[in-house]
Amino acid sequence: MQFLFRATASLPRMAWCARINRDNPVVVVEHGSWVETAEGCFFEGIWNGGFTDGAFLEASMCLGSGGRTAPEAVHFAGVSHSLERLHLFETPDEVLLSNSLAFILTESGNDLATSYRFYDRDLMSFVKGLHALTDTIPTASGQAIRLVYSSNVSIAPDLTITTTRKPQPPTFSSYDDYVSYMVRELRSLAENAASASRHHTFSPLATISSGYDSPAAAVLAQTVGCTEALTFSSPRKDFGPESDSGKEIGRILGLSVREFDRTGYRAVDTLPEAEFLAVGTGGEDVVMCAFEAYLPGTLLFTGFLGDTIWGRLHPDPQGSQDYKMGVSPGGSTLAEFRLRVGFVHVPVPLLALTRHPDLHRISNSAEMRPWRSGSNRYDRPIPRRLVEERGVPRHLFGTSKRAVTQPFYFNEPLAEVLAPHSYEDFKEFLASISPQGLDRLLWRGLGERFLYALLPLLHRLNYIMSRVLVGLGGRLGIAVPLRLFVPIRFRQRLKENLFAVHWGVSRIRRRYQR
Repeated sequence: MQFLFRATASLPRMAWCARINRDNPVVVVEHGSWVETAEGCFFEGIWNGGFTDGAFLEASMCLGSGGRTAPEAVHFAGVSHSLERLHLFETPDEVLLSNSLAFILTESGNDLATSYRFYDRDLMSFVKGLHALTDTIPTASGQAIRLVYSSNVSIAPDLTITTTRKPQPPTFSSYDDYVSYMVRELRSLAENAASASRHHTFSPLATISSGYDSPAAAVLAQTVGCTEALTFSSPRKDFGPESDSGKEIGRILGLSVREFDRTGYRAVDTLPEAEFLAVGTGGEDVVMCAFEAYLPGTLLFTGFLGDTIWGRLHPDPQGSQDYKMGVSPGGSTLAEFRLRVGFVHVPVPLLALTRHPDLHRISNSAEMRPWRSGSNRYDRPIPRRLVEERGVPRHLFGTSKRAVTQPFYFNEPLAEVLAPHSYEDFKEFLASISPQGLDRLLWRGLGERFLYALLPLLHRLNYIMSRVLVGLGGRLGIAVPLRLFVPIRFRQRLKENLFAVHWGVSRIRRRYQR
């Protein structure tokens, strides 16, 4: 089989979509201008290995996606972590595969179903682990789009599809074992990103805050030559008025730090939230559009999901072998933004997610006792040691939990968190798909209306009782899982937020129409 590449300057720089026709050896790949192509292969992003070797399918750290041909099939590589995914659309005579949901909808002549209310539930289900996630979503035509996480995909000439899990990192026996591995592999990633054989190279850039995770990620970024970092001045209002800036931490580390306002997107009238919501996982990373001018051509080191992988007490460390992430989809809404702007996301904690049992054991080992905070709820010895051993005083970071991202799901009133121009456009979109009003979209009769009014009350009772057990376990030093028998998607009554993903896709798919 062989590729026929068609580059289009108007497409997002790192987006691609492949079309495989039954019994046709030519696979047509439509792609943006920053996708690297060569005879028999293409790739957007980096992996831990030599760039000219082209061994991204075999890499244990694959931060991007691409394809390689072989006589018997065409093979595609997905991202190693599960913050991004591949999308498959199948018909009897062809298969489409893309790293963008909006792109594959456009190329297949399809759309999201306005009658379907739970795309956010389905697309955020990856946080529960690979064996518990929803791996298909419906479309307006009644056909399905298949979602592929943390896997490689092979497609034969007869359109037989096979998926295989990504290669895994080694096991770790100690803190030094883990950190040595991370430094070695991050250097391999950086060498790949800077290869002279590339048309577009990438250089390291870090995010930094007053928490545990991004300062630790910044320390590791420095091992590959990072000299600059980006930070937000304040957290979300529900996390208190204190600063979340990492500027002082960055100064001690020797980084040049730029500071931004996390609410800056609300002053923009170009629908900035749309490309974050179009991924379908809540849109909360929209605050990072403030960084856009500094992101093209960078490896963006972040600490996303460090609370899962680096937390000393975790209710289910074994679950992370299956990419289980708790309840937060943080970092997963960057995909469309990343493809358009042109950068590689390096979520440092997740690069060894499947070795969480090892890291949990190391975090609770005797060797890490000097770096424990003494708290049973906010204690991450591995990042604390990484940062403190670089000379940052203990009182400057990891003292309390804060967050800067801005979710648009559950109980957030969209009128308050979307930019004013975006909310007006969103309301116009709702009116266009349901002239009869929002209620017609939300409920199918009085029975459903009563049911969905009752479920939030049951969820609240379930949550309170489970939090009591978690708190009791924390005081006893026992990790008790937060068990929600009434799923978190029923936390609030059905509301307009459920159609934010429809709006986002409808607005950004214009960029994929060639």
